[in-house]
Amino acid sequence: AKDDAKASPVPIRLITKVIDDVSDDDGWASLASVGQNLTKLRPDFDPRLYGFSKLSALMKAQPRIESRESNKHVEVRVRQR
Repeated sequence: AKDDAKASPVPIRLITKVIDDVSDDDGWASLASVGQNLTKLRPDFDPRLYGFSKLSALMKAQPRIESRESNKHVEVRVRQR
């Protein structure tokens, strides 16, 4: 649940598009490259606008996105329906 009632809705379509753009053949993308590409496409993108302290927390809160940790790196992908 979001702490901040003023938080904007998460731009899930933008996020899933970026994940698709930077993901490998299995659909996984490093959270770092997703973050970099989000900032390129939308320079004002900031997880705090949506009530999350970090991008990883924002991702974990999205039902359409799954995340995993490998070698201290977080990877995310869009869930297959």
